[in-house]
Amino acid sequence: MKVLQADRRRSERKADSFRAVIMDSDGRVLGNGRTTNVSASGLFAVFSRIKAPHDQQEFIVEIEVPTLASSRGRGAKVRRIRYRVRTVRVQQMGHMFGLGLEFLEKLV
Repeated sequence: MKVLQADRRRSERKADSFRAVIMDSDGRVLGNGRTTNVSASGLFAVFSRIKAPHDQQEFIVEIEVPTLASSRGRGAKVRRIRYRVRTVRVQQMGHMFGLGLEFLEKLV
């Protein structure tokens, strides 16, 4: 018999791939990656070449999202949005890390 566990997420997730940059609190780039899903309360992204983060560690993440008037194709216009985030999940994936990040504050 398989026991199903209730989903604890507060917001509905949307599968989407956006360019993401993770930075320390001083704005130094720690790694580049891509989101795999985004919700109103956070995101999950895969980053390469970063040191192993720990749970509840705070970072700044910048994501590039297409403007409403542009398409996702080559030359599409993007806007950069920065959030102060906290890790809620860390998953090692070979030489990369998947990070579940909770939005704490919108910065830009």
